[in-house]
Amino acid sequence: MGVVSGRIARPAGISPTCVMTVALLCHSTARPALPPVPPQASAPESAPTSAGTPTQSGALSAINWSLPPVRIGGTVNYSVRHDGQSTQSGLSTTLNASTNTYIWQPWFARVEGNLGFTVASDSSRGSEFESSGRNVAITGRGQVLVLAQSKFPFEAHFERNDSRASTDLAVGNDYASQRYGFTQNYYRPQGYAMFGWDRTSQTSADTGRDVQDSLQLRMTHRMEHHNLQFTGDRMTNKRELTVERAVQDNLSLQHSYTPIPSISVDSLANISRSDYRLQRGNNDSRLLQLSSNAFWRPEGQPLTVTGGVRMFTVETDSSGFVDTGNAEDNRLLNANANLGVSYEFNPFTRLNAGANVNMTDSRGIKTMSSSQTVGATYSPASIALGPFNYNWST
Repeated sequence: MGVVSGRIARPAGISPTCVMTVALLCHSTARPALPPVPPQASAPESAPTSAGTPTQSGALSAINWSLPPVRIGGTVNYSVRHDGQSTQSGLSTTLNASTNTYIWQPWFARVEGNLGFTVASDSSRGSEFESSGRNVAITGRGQVLVLAQSKFPFEAHFERNDSRASTDLAVGNDYASQRYGFTQNYYRPQGYAMFGWDRTSQTSADTGRDVQDSLQLRMTHRMEHHNLQFTGDRMTNKRELTVERAVQDNLSLQHSYTPIPSISVDSLANISRSDYRLQRGNNDSRLLQLSSNAFWRPEGQPLTVTGGVRMFTVETDSSGFVDTGNAEDNRLLNANANLGVSYEFNPFTRLNAGANVNMTDSRGIKTMSSSQTVGATYSPASIALGPFNYNWST
């Protein structure tokens, strides 16, 4: 087996037409992608030409179109494999171009990206067979940032990958994937908001096309003693070949209340749902959760009090195998309340007490339980025994 590999690099300068076209869409810190706006300076009226129309040579000379620097590089890979009965060979050539720039002004918009063009060919020869193939793959990515330093920055991105652009010339399952989306943010003194969307798709000869869509929403709001945070997510997966899909939704609201440093209350409300439509069966699950936890420690007092309540319910509707059509519904409800107190008599002695009540309802069967605890801990100071320290507690 023999492998020959080489790399070709071309410095920035005059580039091919396709690379120059991409350079207008990609990004550089050296030059703008668009010319600056010409100054609107007052000037006397232009004298008519012999044709009777005013000349615009001054305005045209004020526009200076320029292209950002483009980095160009490439790789060439050649491989030969021989196992005594057959010979396999492959040649892969890749050309990469990348650049970065800003549009109009650096604070307005920045763009970056790269583009790759790969041509790969392979052949196999044996005593009874001979085959050959050729593949062309285009890969690249790009990102646009608009008003990144403002209160409402915007970001958009795109990325494409192709397994045929790999330097490994023996790819068993060719696939192409691409991802694109955007994110819009809004910042203000009392909090921020964000909305984003993203789509990822992958196409292969064996599994067809898979698509994943993601939606995100974030909002926060701060007041004098309150802090609110809302989160919403939706994830959708689809397989077009088998018409399977999976959807997951999640909404949550968190609230924090701190009127004074010694008191804090944290509450949560959460709703989640998952919906699966698969070849082997369907499943629909819903979850609702409410909880609140409080903490109190009086300033200057050796007392700590904690308490909380929590309730959640889960409902599941599932069908078995498609050919049987059996369905099964499950519902679970749970509620819990707890209270705990801790008191320090001195640095060595601590008393604690707690109570807990729990209720569960599963398929109409209710169970209730409670527990109470009381404890005391005594841990005196360490006793020095030469180079050692002796500790004990009860």
